[in-house]
Amino acid sequence: MQALENHGYDNMDLVKSDVEGKTPEEIEAYAKCNEIQQLLDAKLGECKHDPQWHFCIPYGTGGLTARGRVYTEDEDRFLLVQLAHIGIACDGVYNQIHQEVHLSPLFQFDWFIMSPNPQEI
Repeated sequence: MQALENHGYDNMDLVKSDVEGKTPEEIEAYAKCNEIQQLLDAKLGECKHDPQWHFCIPYGTGGLTARGRVYTEDEDRFLLVQLAHIGIACDGVYNQIHQEVHLSPLFQFDWFIMSPNPQEI
């Protein structure tokens, strides 16, 4: 993390040379996760109110799941907010999101979002 702050994402060769005990592939994967986390945090931070209710997701056409149904905007927002809250690079992030879905009263009777296992989320 310190090497990324010192050199930035544009100088990955310098970052890789500063970090000891990690392979270049591990450093690249960490940098990508960290960059995505920062983008997600920035987008959610743009919401003037609670992102759980006011985060706007631009949808394109299509987007059907394997079951032939898209997630609702509320489900998508919940998943993104939880992903940002828990952290993309966190071990077991999808297990924790799965648990949060099951604990949330929002989806108490929504079997579509309750039925996937953590790998499908």
